[in-house]
Amino acid sequence: MDQIRHVAQDTHLIASITQRLKTDREQRRRDLNTERNQLPAVIARLSSEGSQLVKRLGSLNDTAQPLLETHMEEIGAELGRRQARLADVERALSAIDEHELEATWVEQTLRHFDTVWESMIVENRARLVRALVQCVELDEASGNVTVFLTDLEAANEVARPASRDNRLPAHNTNESQPSEVPA
Repeated sequence: MDQIRHVAQDTHLIASITQRLKTDREQRRRDLNTERNQLPAVIARLSSEGSQLVKRLGSLNDTAQPLLETHMEEIGAELGRRQARLADVERALSAIDEHELEATWVEQTLRHFDTVWESMIVENRARLVRALVQCVELDEASGNVTVFLTDLEAANEVARPASRDNRLPAHNTNESQPSEVPA
């Protein structure tokens, strides 16, 4: 908790991270909205093209029909990919909104860490720790615990793998100190 408290006291760092995350989310949202606005026209064009091919299918001779059927399958596959992509874009936009709410909560909690930590319920303490700690490694032989902080400046919703830059100093578990991190 001392490391989290230390980060929470650096208001410049919190403001910098918050601005970076906001800028990244806004750019990602713009890109996804552009794609979301373009995909329905592409889907409609492919659907119309597929319908026209179906109408032509009955009027072709036996040698041309297999070629047209192959083309129809290609259009159908592309239509399916574009529809799936539109659904993915919608989910990504929703995830950005959820991430934004969580980021705002974490920011506000860090800004007032010393005053709110003691009054937080266990579930919210765990939520905050999960938002800030990516993973914890235990070296059983030496009794050292290494904590990896989440990369708060990652440009996407998925945290990047832990690196040496976000590693907290090892703590020897053989020392008898109570843990403040709820399970």
